[in-house]
Amino acid sequence: MTEKQIENAMRSLDLTREEAIEMLSADEAIDKGEKLFELSDEQKKVAKAMTSAGGGKHKEHKPREKKVDADKRELMDAIDDALCDTADNVERVSDSEIKITYNDFEYTIKLIKHRKAKGS
Repeated sequence: MTEKQIENAMRSLDLTREEAIEMLSADEAIDKGEKLFELSDEQKKVAKAMTSAGGGKHKEHKPREKKVDADKRELMDAIDDALCDTADNVERVSDSEIKITYNDFEYTIKLIKHRKAKGS
């Protein structure tokens, strides 16, 4: 610590010279990883209680039920049936995705249902 740091601490925090030196040396020790001013276990519990948001216990999240879109499934079935006559390998990945192999190239077909625009 330098004389300038000591004077700045004395002036800005209204400390005596000894207090400023003690504070700056404690700061340096903490910066180097020393554990000064550790809380007791009871103090840690109080500090944790004071800093928590108090939202209560976490609720268990249930997995969302996926809604089945009958129209999408019907369209994908029709696409799947039509591709079976043309493509070499037709694989249904999900309700909205099909992978095919055609002329030694792999393709993915994904059916996306768009939302209606507001006011339509």
